[in-house]
Amino acid sequence: MPTGTATPDTTTLEVEDGILHWTNEDFFISVKEAKGVKRHVENALGRGDGILVDNTGAGGTWPTEIDEVWGKLMQNIYG
Repeated sequence: MPTGTATPDTTTLEVEDGILHWTNEDFFISVKEAKGVKRHVENALGRGDGILVDNTGAGGTWPTEIDEVWGKLMQNIYG
């Protein structure tokens, strides 16, 4: 990912064969980091055919304030 973004070190976003692979290693991130992930996901989906989210290695739960960011992302994906 480009430097200078607010994306957390515990998140990996890679497009492979038209599919965005989004991997989370931890759920405890800041709102700023969540917005960085949201931006990257939206940009990648404009160039891809689908998304695969892997949370199997993630621990904890998303902070409550992150729900609004993910809600907006889901609206953009499915709306």
